Amino acid sequence: MIDLTNPDEQCLVQLYAERICMAKSAGERDFLTGKLAHAYEVIRMAERLTDLAPDLDASAREIIWRGACLHDIGRPLQWKDGAFHRELDHGKLGAAYFSKRFPGETTIASVIEWHNRMPSDADPPAARPYLDFVRDADMLANLKHNADDIPYLYDRLKGISSTRLEIDGEFYAAARAKRPILYKNIKNESILTIVACGLAWQYNLRTPAAEKLRKKEFLFTSYRDRVIAELIDLLDGSDAEKKAVKQELASLFSDEVLGEKE
Repeated sequence: MIDLTNPDEQCLVQLYAERICMAKSAGERDFLTGKLAHAYEVIRMAERLTDLAPDLDASAREIIWRGACLHDIGRPLQWKDGAFHRELDHGKLGAAYFSKRFPGETTIASVIEWHNRMPSDADPPAARPYLDFVRDADMLANLKHNADDIPYLYDRLKGISSTRLEIDGEFYAAARAKRPILYKNIKNESILTIVACGLAWQYNLRTPAAEKLRKKEFLFTSYRDRVIAELIDLLDGSDAEKKAVKQELASLFSDEVLGEKE
């Protein structure tokens, strides 16, 4: 439920609505409407995570909620004259836009700016207690959304990514080492690479609340099963190749590895 009396939601919806109305193509419009819906999915996921973290006080919950709401406020600003500029950092764009609307709100601005970066010692100290919740909410919301409709995800990606049965080597390196994927090392952004990378997000989760939730709801197990059952057969490759990829994904992310089933 959208509440336009809330200043943060007002800021979010106003920018997205303006840019959706100005969109120069169906692709731009679909991207923006999808990202606006995603913002509310992340809000709901953040609320679920904070419910599983009873030690958080009211102030921390509010900052996490606001960070979740506004984390992708920079996405519309990546579009210029009908073209999407992936090279523009939507975290930085969003933080700058937010700071003009809410001067002095440095903690929220830092959460927005840093939410799309790998956790590191460089994280701003004031934002660090909240960043992990927003990052985890973002990942789990994406994972759940994608798992709910793998064929739609395929249709959305097939126009911009290879449909070949190929996975980038960085995915395999990360999966075998049980570590987060280093996206800067990915060279082959095939559909299978993009979708399979979601499985490795389990190594990115930082909060105990996210671990509790994913194990309670078998989030990564469900995602793995749907990728294997619903995506692989849509891709270009022989039956033998498809069988081999299914077996490899099932092995790299077995029930034992995922740890969601007792």
